Amino acid sequence: EITTTPVHLPNDESKGRIIGREGRNIQAFEQATGVDVIIDDTPELITLSCFNPVRREVARIALERLIDDGRIHPSRIEESVKKASANLDKTNRQRGEDAAAEVGVHGVNPSLLLLLGRLHLHQVMGQNQLSLAVNTAHLAELIAEALGQPPKTVRRAGLLALVGRAADHHHEGSSSRVASDLAAKHGESKLVLAALQDVASDEDPKSVAGMIVSAALNLAESRPGARHEQLGKAV
Repeated sequence: EITTTPVHLPNDESKGRIIGREGRNIQAFEQATGVDVIIDDTPELITLSCFNPVRREVARIALERLIDDGRIHPSRIEESVKKASANLDKTNRQRGEDAAAEVGVHGVNPSLLLLLGRLHLHQVMGQNQLSLAVNTAHLAELIAEALGQPPKTVRRAGLLALVGRAADHHHEGSSSRVASDLAAKHGESKLVLAALQDVASDEDPKSVAGMIVSAALNLAESRPGARHEQLGKAV
């Protein structure tokens, strides 16, 4: 939904260093990050453009470090991008661990925790997808308790129901189907998988847990104030 990230510069001279001689620096940066760097007449500002929010965030971190360091050249750019990517993965995995701990879910595969943390960078209708996953887990637990059902399975499935939205383009199918496939790949239980498969299916849920998680996800996505259209306003 949001495809650009602004980067503020200490001065306009930084633009020249970012571009480099004959455009070598900016070409190396775009190649290393997979983002487009937009440099216009706006003072002390450049814009990073890419559909992938993870790539944009890596590019922002790397570029800000390069500007602070002052040494901007192709080999330095490649090194900075690698460090930014590793640090962002570490941060996102910690976000995933924190989210899982918040809802009382333990023993999640590190690869799933990384994807869960990456949801923090994804916005749909102005709604942060990591917050949505946490809200879904909490609502699923409340519904299960009201129905006299064990909350452990639905809480776990609710938290993992959206991880497919943070997966890369190598995974085929809907985000719900990708979440189900990833959960199966990383050793989630049959009960959790059944609930996630129900969420991904176009048919009516076959399990009670699937019904609860589907209902919780719909409630979390559509509650008043949870979503809004992001429209630019003319000045």
